Amino acid sequence: MLLHLTELRKEVVSLRNEIKLLKDVVAKIPTNNRRRASVSLSLDKQEALGDEKAEIAIVEFSDYQCPYCVRHAKQVFPDLKKNFMETGKVKYYLRNFPLSFHAKARDAAIVSECAGKQGKQWDAHEYLFDNSRQLGDDTFNKLAE
Repeated sequence: MLLHLTELRKEVVSLRNEIKLLKDVVAKIPTNNRRRASVSLSLDKQEALGDEKAEIAIVEFSDYQCPYCVRHAKQVFPDLKKNFMETGKVKYYLRNFPLSFHAKARDAAIVSECAGKQGKQWDAHEYLFDNSRQLGDDTFNKLAE
């Protein structure tokens, strides 16, 4: 538990440093241009759920062992999918963001990426979250089948 807490603290410090860097960059942008500032995120080869022509895109960064990500996948995502992706209002992308203190999150992310290359990203995403407490070789092999 202490090891996980130490790793979490390291990640928080790292994120705080990134936020400070971003704030410093934004502070240098002239006030009248701040609304035009944007961040570019490559979504090449990412399979979107929803209408590719939708003007709004949501990018989910998730970890298959994160309890908050699991809660989002089971409680929030189904409504988002029904009300926004299936109606063509939003295109929704996935990006893996495995945290270092989740022992199987990186392996699950790799499995998810491999499934995506086979056109099965969304099936894998759902399966991995449904089985987030049993992540390991057995779960990954069942998914691969």
